Amino acid sequence: EQVRKAVDIYNKVPQVVGFKIYVGPTTRAKGIPSEEDQRKIYRTLGKEGYKGLVGVHCEKESLFNKNFWSAENLHPEKPIYHAYSRPWQSEVVCVAEQLRFAKEEGFEGTVYIPHVSVPESVYLVNEVRGVHAVSGVCPHHLLLDWTVMESPDGLLMKMNPPLRPT
Repeated sequence: EQVRKAVDIYNKVPQVVGFKIYVGPTTRAKGIPSEEDQRKIYRTLGKEGYKGLVGVHCEKESLFNKNFWSAENLHPEKPIYHAYSRPWQSEVVCVAEQLRFAKEEGFEGTVYIPHVSVPESVYLVNEVRGVHAVSGVCPHHLLLDWTVMESPDGLLMKMNPPLRPT
């Protein structure tokens, strides 16, 4: 029902350019970890005839290593643990799944993967067939690696997706 209402708003308000789905948790967003719920979003968008943009924050929570950065094991003095807890594979697997779900569920819009942090994600988007997909990258993911998180100001570099090794 929420997806249908969002499509209705998109159709009525020309300033709305698309939607964003948080598959994995990020700052204050819990995400939609259920693969069936993710599929349902694409299926509903397809049925509603939505052909706009869907941005997807791609991090698969089930691949997180919660031993490094969790409520039970916080180490703010070691911000690189945040990067360790969210391995690059969690992004790549999630990108592959989202592209597959969009295709299999008949979504005819554009899947946009913003702030990719590893080349493997770009390759997946570039090579996908049967679904329109694009990606974007932030300068910090291009220019920095996770070693900056070991500096005295390392906590300032904590982000989602995190910085990756070179």
